[in-house]
Amino acid sequence: MSTNVICFSTGQPIPDTANIGDEKITDGVPASAAIEPLALGATTETTPIIYPFAPVDVYSTCKAELGLTEFVLVPVRPIENADPTNYVLNIAQAMLETAGRPVFGYRIRTSPLYVTAEFYAMFETDTGLVDLTPNTRGESYVVFVPDRDVPPDFDYLDRPVTRRFRTYEAPTRRQRVAAEIAAMDPRRLASERRRATDLGLTLEDKLSLALLSDALETRLDLFIECCEELEALTMAALDGREAVDVVYLEFLHRRRASLETMLDEAYEQHKAKTTKSARKRRER
Repeated sequence: MSTNVICFSTGQPIPDTANIGDEKITDGVPASAAIEPLALGATTETTPIIYPFAPVDVYSTCKAELGLTEFVLVPVRPIENADPTNYVLNIAQAMLETAGRPVFGYRIRTSPLYVTAEFYAMFETDTGLVDLTPNTRGESYVVFVPDRDVPPDFDYLDRPVTRRFRTYEAPTRRQRVAAEIAAMDPRRLASERRRATDLGLTLEDKLSLALLSDALETRLDLFIECCEELEALTMAALDGREAVDVVYLEFLHRRRASLETMLDEAYEQHKAKTTKSARKRRER
C-alpha cells in the first residue's frame, strides 16, 4: 500500500475528541470565530459566511462544478507538532492516539470574483469534523464541503489541484451599451445619435461595434489559468513526481504576480465605474 494512504481500522469505535483542542462550540459555530466581511481586493480569499445559508453563488458553484452541496463549518484544532503543509500526516498521527477516520473533500474560500476549492481532508469522530492542520490565516474555523464518494484510503498523490471558479459575470453587450448611454450628458447623447444616424446605424449599433472585450473578465480568466498551472507544477515537484524547470517555475510566479496586480486594477476600475453609473441613474 502507498505510504500516502491513511491506514485505519474500520472496526474501531470512535470516541469523543475532547482531548483535541479546546475550542468551544455553540450551535456548530466556534464561539471565538470572528466572521469578517469579504475584503475588497479582487484576489483576497476569505472563508465565506454560511450561516444561516451558504451564499447563492458559492452554493451554485459547488453544486455545478463539484457536484457537492453539503457545507460544514469546521473548527481548527491543530494537534501538537502539526505540519502546516501536510493534512494527511496530521490525521495519521492523530489516529495513533484517537480513533477516527479521514473525510476528504474541499476547503472553500471566496473572493469577490471567484470561489476557491482546495482538496483537503478533515478528521471525523462521532462528535463531528475537526481540522487538525493550522492555516496561515490563523483562522479558528474553515468551511468544508465533504465528498463522501472519496474513500478514506484515497492516495493523496492523486489529489486534484486547487481550483478557482469564476463567479463574476461580465455585463452583456446590451448592458454595457446601456451603461455607456446612461453616462452621457444630453449634449453628447444628441451628438452621438446624429453620428450614428449619418452612418445608417442606431446609437446602440455604433457603440456595440466599438466595444472591447471586458477587461475584468479577461484578466480574471488569465489569472485563474495561471494559478492552476503554477499549483499543478508546484504540487508535482513537491510530491517528487517530476523534475522542476526552475526557470519556468520562477516565470510562473512572476506571471501570477503581474496578473494579480492587473486584476486588482481592473476590479477597482469596475467598482468605480459601477458606482458612477448608479449615481447618475439616481440623479435622473
